[in-house]
Amino acid sequence: MSKPEPNSDAEAESSSNSNSAAAVTGASGNVEFVRVHIGSEAYVFELGCVNKLVRSPSLARVPRTPPTIAGVAEIQGNVTAAIDGRTLLETDNREGVTQRILVVFARMTHDQTAGILVDGIEGIETHPVDMIAPLNSTDEPEEPDGDWFKAVVDEKTWVFDPEQLTEAARRDSDQQVN
Repeated sequence: MSKPEPNSDAEAESSSNSNSAAAVTGASGNVEFVRVHIGSEAYVFELGCVNKLVRSPSLARVPRTPPTIAGVAEIQGNVTAAIDGRTLLETDNREGVTQRILVVFARMTHDQTAGILVDGIEGIETHPVDMIAPLNSTDEPEEPDGDWFKAVVDEKTWVFDPEQLTEAARRDSDQQVN
């Protein structure tokens, strides 16, 4: 497994969103994932859902936003909302982490660019589709709190759903303002 070194100029190769459909429909083939660490736990994102990795982005805190929103950053001319992965998952600081990485999601159905702050990137890995179980399957392990996941890989690694993450952050922000 390779260990990419993200920097402000590094862009993750985006594969088509057909990988997303393959992961949840049971189609054959392989799916590539970016493995990240938040606290002491590892999670994955489908590679096709990741647009860019930015090391230690300069964040501006937005008044009256919930703690799950770490701030906003200007990334390639776009204002990008940064979700704090540690706060979202209620985990402690990973020991020895001095720089965090913003995983910027590929554009989704809305115009807001968003991403999640993680403690580290382990690399890119490939898994056969038959090792990916959609949520609510009969043999899935106990699901962690939150509705930010769409599948589990090898019965132990949770697959984040960027659309759900962004929507949860949006709901938190709307509740904070109201």
